[in-house]
Amino acid sequence: MEPSFNTNHDFSATESLLDQDVPTVDLETKAKQARRFQRGLKCMLGGAGLLVFSFGLNFIMFQSGANFEVPMYVLTSIGALVALKGMTDIFGI
Repeated sequence: MEPSFNTNHDFSATESLLDQDVPTVDLETKAKQARRFQRGLKCMLGGAGLLVFSFGLNFIMFQSGANFEVPMYVLTSIGALVALKGMTDIFGI
């Protein structure tokens, strides 16, 4: 009985993987990602600024004896959500 494969043939790749053209990302996609990154940075800075403002307002209201619970929860939540939105824009999620 003969083997089912022929060992006399010399198999070689016609084209190596290094010689193939790697598709490049077009300029429009790069520009879109750059805009999203810039928007993400602005959102991150805005959210961080809102969190700092919330801390300062809460500190002043606490020292004066005013009720600070509503501004604390609302401003902190909005600041955290805006910062999270900025992170999603930066990481492209």
